[in-house]
Amino acid sequence: MLAAAVLGAAATPAFAQAPAGSVVFQVDHVRDDAGHVRVDICTEATFLKEACPYSGAAAAVKGVTTVTVTGVPPGLYAAQVYHDRNDDHTVNRGRFGIPLEEVGFSNNAPIGLHGPKWIKAAFSHDATDQQLAVKLHRYE
Repeated sequence: MLAAAVLGAAATPAFAQAPAGSVVFQVDHVRDDAGHVRVDICTEATFLKEACPYSGAAAAVKGVTTVTVTGVPPGLYAAQVYHDRNDDHTVNRGRFGIPLEEVGFSNNAPIGLHGPKWIKAAFSHDATDQQLAVKLHRYE
């Protein structure tokens, strides 16, 4: 009986994985059908960087493009969104670091000179599927 209990315990994972859900983004103000619309879901430590742990992309559709990011565990995140018109997987920048491609952030956080503040873009995600809307902005 003890052997059965030990074997049963060994078959049970020590750490259960946290449930994960999807975050569906309705990205508005997509200028044209070129390239992809990309979404990065970031922790506070990775926000405004290229190393965000969760991402998704969809072929750009003029007007509104829907992008789904799957496998996002519960937590506090912020999303950075951009229209990657030339499909080089980066936000192209011009003089003074100003984005040449349209960008947006969760909560439509105001961008300012150095990007939005984490707290303005942060959203809470639980294990259920979630929908968010983001507007892209073009800087010229």
